[in-house]
Amino acid sequence: MNEKTSPGQRRDKFSYASKFLKHINELYKSMDSTFNFPKKEKSSERDEIARKILDLKGTPCPINYVKVKLVLEKLNQGDTLEVLLDEGEPMDNVPQSLENDGHQVLKIEKQDGFYRVVVKKR
Repeated sequence: MNEKTSPGQRRDKFSYASKFLKHINELYKSMDSTFNFPKKEKSSERDEIARKILDLKGTPCPINYVKVKLVLEKLNQGDTLEVLLDEGEPMDNVPQSLENDGHQVLKIEKQDGFYRVVVKKR
């Protein structure tokens, strides 16, 4: 900061620094006596398999595939997405297209008139 820094910019920078300090303090408090962070507990199988759900029932091809791609772009590698698709053309095309893109289809389950597809981002 210098003398040209406006009061609003100073407030923003102070707010950012305060939040950063609070986060560092929380991290420090979570460390054990050997300065290691606690290991994350394994979540249930359901949580590991599907973290996000995208309901595309009633969405036609290729719009459903495009919507899945857009959501996958926002996820980290290794994250999973549960997609709900109609029978027929969506199921014939979307899972295969995702595999062609390099993603891994972990599970396909037939439900009541639709399918539940779990995809892992690669």
